Amino acid sequence: MNEEAFMKRNVKAVSLALSAVIAVQSMQFVPAVINAAEPDRAAVVSDTILSGAEYNIVNKLSGKLMTADSDGNVMQSAQAEGASQSWLIIRNGNGYYRLVPGSDRSMALTVAEPSALNGGNICIAEYTGGDAQLFSIEWDGSAYYLTTKCSEGASALDVKGKSRSDGANIHQYKYQGSDNQRFDITPVGH
Repeated sequence: MNEEAFMKRNVKAVSLALSAVIAVQSMQFVPAVINAAEPDRAAVVSDTILSGAEYNIVNKLSGKLMTADSDGNVMQSAQAEGASQSWLIIRNGNGYYRLVPGSDRSMALTVAEPSALNGGNICIAEYTGGDAQLFSIEWDGSAYYLTTKCSEGASALDVKGKSRSDGANIHQYKYQGSDNQRFDITPVGH
């Protein structure tokens, strides 16, 4: 065996041994149980919600769109409102997003009375970047739910009274996983 062939074989052997050591060491950080049937929920959101894109947010119970009405309140209504039903979703970091209405880009979805209390009204207000304007978008396996940062994730957007009616108010309420708190988020025009 010539010297060049000997060096290539040894480099390859060292490379394989090093790869094996790295693989074994990295396994120390793998959780003991991995549920392959359950996708990484954070990955689902970050892979499907593109920061800076416009979306319609449709309530699972009523099939109606989240809408910013002309006085700044947020409610649900049938598709017909155009820009007031489109939401620019922008990733703010640390797992939070701001939702900007298509009808006025200087505004943002806001918890009017920022706290964890049930019934805090959802409206649009001038964007300041406070906790009342930041939301976590979560995936439960078949729909999204949006929790409020000002409630530390305890409360979610909720169609009041589980209403299916046009004009039903959207407020925050303790997350319970019911369809009036779950939404489809789809790109505008789809």
